[in-house]
Amino acid sequence: MIEPIGAHILIRIPREVETKTDGGLYLPQTRQQGAMEAEVVAVGPGGYTSAGVLVPPKLEKGDHVLIPVIPQGSHFTMEGERYVFMKESEVYGKIVGTTAAIVS
Repeated sequence: MIEPIGAHILIRIPREVETKTDGGLYLPQTRQQGAMEAEVVAVGPGGYTSAGVLVPPKLEKGDHVLIPVIPQGSHFTMEGERYVFMKESEVYGKIVGTTAAIVS
């Protein structure tokens, strides 16, 4: 597995989900808006303030988070799974206790 550096995290992007519109059209995930649930698979050691103080990450491996449907970052595929490196600060929030029902 790949270990992120600094305040970056590695996210496994779920397989593309299609949504059916009221008119019966199917929209691929890349055409949807809002947020989606994803899993954190690796976390860097944290970032540094301008004063050089280490700020540890708030997320951990295994956390489920809400991220943009089309996340910014470096995307790649490994062993058939899609991943993205992104900054922890770009995550909308951590899902605690239940699976989220995302509404656009």
